[in-house]
Amino acid sequence: MSIDKIEKRLMMPKGQFNKTLEEPIEQLVSMLDASTNNLFSRPFFKTLSQGGLTQEQWKVYGTQFYINCQNFEKLLQTAFLNAQSSNLTSLAHELEVNLDDETGHAQNALSHETMRLNFFTALGLTKEELTSHNFSSILAGTKEHSAFIDRLVKNNNVYQQVGAFLVQEHLRNGLEYVKQGVEKSFPDAFLIDEGDSPDIVTRKKNAGMYINMHLECDAEEHFPNLLEAIKPLMKNYKIKKEILAGVNSMFRAEIQFFKSLENAFSLEAKANPAIAEQQKNQI
Repeated sequence: MSIDKIEKRLMMPKGQFNKTLEEPIEQLVSMLDASTNNLFSRPFFKTLSQGGLTQEQWKVYGTQFYINCQNFEKLLQTAFLNAQSSNLTSLAHELEVNLDDETGHAQNALSHETMRLNFFTALGLTKEELTSHNFSSILAGTKEHSAFIDRLVKNNNVYQQVGAFLVQEHLRNGLEYVKQGVEKSFPDAFLIDEGDSPDIVTRKKNAGMYINMHLECDAEEHFPNLLEAIKPLMKNYKIKKEILAGVNSMFRAEIQFFKSLENAFSLEAKANPAIAEQQKNQI
């Protein structure tokens, strides 16, 4: 892919990609920030945070998001194994810490899989709705996202995998929009009532953990620690280019995912120039 196309897809000024390859890791963070902010400017996030999704739309979003999270764990596990086999010790360590957190092995915590189920069932979805989806119920953007992760897992390029994983970690800030939407659409979902049984109290507390733990751990620990682990790698021009290629491809998959939800929910994206430019530059 040409550098011009990468810059357009990431909404970067002309010449910025090469500059990112030549400057410190802070430049990579700036690029991630800019691309993430552009993604969060999409109408889906505005509608979500304002409590504009219907119960049925929450179900659609929940099932598609659930599939994406399963792909995330698959990507994380593969990146860890590849970093380990490539003797990238610091990187492998950070990925392993993240994987232990994801699977619940860290401090005997709940797995993120369990917390996701608790969270969405508190919003009225059933475990069967989340896990027993058939192929026809999967949106086009979700299928593309899954296909991209499958290709990334199979190509065994640990640097592209880490680039994609950086995007996934950075996008966890989007859960703040989910949190705002839940507070408006389901104000009592996690509110503990005096009449609640001990089991219900525990379930509500566990359900709320999914968003709160992600916002805290990913922002304060996982993302900055991963950046620290790749700092030495960023000194190598070819490795940096591979990492940025992974970043670009992951953002493209994320755009398709949310674009697909917007199409399903009939949300307009025309009014935002940044979104229009993103769509124009997609192939």
